[in-house]
This record gives sequence, structure tokens and C-alpha cells, in this order.
Amino acid sequence: MKKLWSFVLVALVSLCVGAGLDEVVHKTRDRDNAETFEQRLRCRSLADAYEKKESDAAANVFVDKVDFSRAKRSCIATVTRASGNAQGTVWFFQTLDLVTGDSLYSEWCSENNPDSHYSCGNGRNIDLRRNRDKALEAALSK
Repeated sequence: MKKLWSFVLVALVSLCVGAGLDEVVHKTRDRDNAETFEQRLRCRSLADAYEKKESDAAANVFVDKVDFSRAKRSCIATVTRASGNAQGTVWFFQTLDLVTGDSLYSEWCSENNPDSHYSCGNGRNIDLRRNRDKALEAALSK
């Protein structure tokens, strides 16, 4: 009978310790999720301000994606800039750190000369977008 009570006591203590540790893990995770949510809101605000600041009569700027990088402790965004003139439109595809202004990826293509190496034709613009998005994923996964 004494062994049974010892077993029950050890089982109850173990159960309480396990439940306590589980609660600590959940509290830590909830705090991290709340912090990440706040950082993402800040990043979205920075992206909106960047669009307004960089867009003008000669160029339209769009922030396609923005997220918070825990590794860099910064906001990383993919940006498309369309700059037009009488000869056509030049498209810029960038991945930027919105806080520091560092460019993580930057390429462009032009619609005005289909025979040029820098033409947006033949899927080049799609490749540039894909590479830009890969640069975003790489910055977020570090």
C-alpha cells in the first residue's frame, strides 16, 4: 500500500511539473506571436510610407510583400517600380530592407526594345520577380 501511495504522489508531482512547463512554453510562444504581430504592423506602415515617398509623376512604386525578419530585426519588402517615358516603361524589381535602405536584390527590364538583352519579353520579367521573391524568402529564413 505504501508503494502505491508513493507512486501516486510521484505521478501527481510529475503531472503538475509537466503542466507548469507546458504553460510556460505557451506563454512564451504567445508573447513571441504578439511581438511578431506588432512588428509586422510596423513593417506595413513603413511599406505604405515608402510607397508614398517613392512614387511620383514619373514612377509608380508598389510594395508587393513585406514582412518582419527576426534574424535582421528589420522589415524586408519586395518592391516593383514602373517608370515610364515616351520610349516605354522600365520595370525595376527589388528586395529592400525598409529600415536601413539596403538593397538585397535589384534588377530591371525594359518594354521599349524587344530585341535588347534587358527586354521584359520572353518571361524575363517573371524570372526577375521570382528571383526577387527568392531574395525575400532567403532574408526571412535566416
